[in-house]
Amino acid sequence: MIAGGASLFDFELHFRTRGMSESGIDFDRLAQSFGGNSAGLTAALVSTFGGDWTVAPGDQTDLAELKAEDSPLEGPGLVLKLASSAGRVLLTIPQGPLLPDWISEPSDEQQSLLNDLIVDLTQLLDLSGVDPEESTTDWTEELAEVSASFDVPQECGVLPLEAFSASDPNLAQSLYILAKRSEPVVDEEPSGQAAEQVSDAPAGVPKAEQNEAVSEKPAPVLNQETQDLIHRVRRVMPLSVKVSVRLAEKKIDLGQLINLCPGTLIMFQKSCDDLLDLYVNNKPFAQGEAVKIGEKFGLKINHVGVEKSRPPGVFTL
Repeated sequence: MIAGGASLFDFELHFRTRGMSESGIDFDRLAQSFGGNSAGLTAALVSTFGGDWTVAPGDQTDLAELKAEDSPLEGPGLVLKLASSAGRVLLTIPQGPLLPDWISEPSDEQQSLLNDLIVDLTQLLDLSGVDPEESTTDWTEELAEVSASFDVPQECGVLPLEAFSASDPNLAQSLYILAKRSEPVVDEEPSGQAAEQVSDAPAGVPKAEQNEAVSEKPAPVLNQETQDLIHRVRRVMPLSVKVSVRLAEKKIDLGQLINLCPGTLIMFQKSCDDLLDLYVNNKPFAQGEAVKIGEKFGLKINHVGVEKSRPPGVFTL
């Protein structure tokens, strides 16, 4: 299923000789898949490479912009290639602390771990038409070959992924998702707000010029402070928190506590119909009602946020 050690161009050549054209991937949907499955991606990488890594996606860009800077796609690294009916999706991991020592020459057991990682990525991304026989893992001494395999760098989308160690915050590793973007679908007729703007155009102006005027309206751009805030939030989203549910609570005398024994009944003032409290890291977060899910206990959330209200006083001022 998975081949290792082949040239990075073998897939490209085989893809073309079979008469298949790389139409491109819906890259926005691809990025959303990673953003919504950060925990699954983290689990897949840790299961393969070990360690206590956490992965968070960054802001997508294109290969031309990435190469304009000090390109990180240089030197040795690992390339995982998912072959789909629309084209290829590459996960490139430059040599760094995330990759184990055996990665350049994996044993049969270690190659099996890489095979499982390919399967996990296929499920996480929900790609259509993935061909397991054409999906490969390759160790290369020069990641620049990845860039060269895309004819037009501006059409290649790049999603940076940041992996950082939970035990050592200073230990980090960058990964990159690459895929040719699909051509944007342009509606023949404007819709929504754009249609209203076109309808308000002066009479006698050709429709083509009206549509061009609407399309030239610049998209809103987030300032650097907002982008930094979003990036910091994304970094902490995969972190785990302790969630607990409290049935009820009361204070008892120390003497009553000492006399507790099997069969002792403790009565609480809370009614059976009252909502249960959900705590996150021992702080109240939500309330809900107990439900039975098969043979297990569950909590159906009724509302999030707990505000303790003070009963009205005797005197009203």
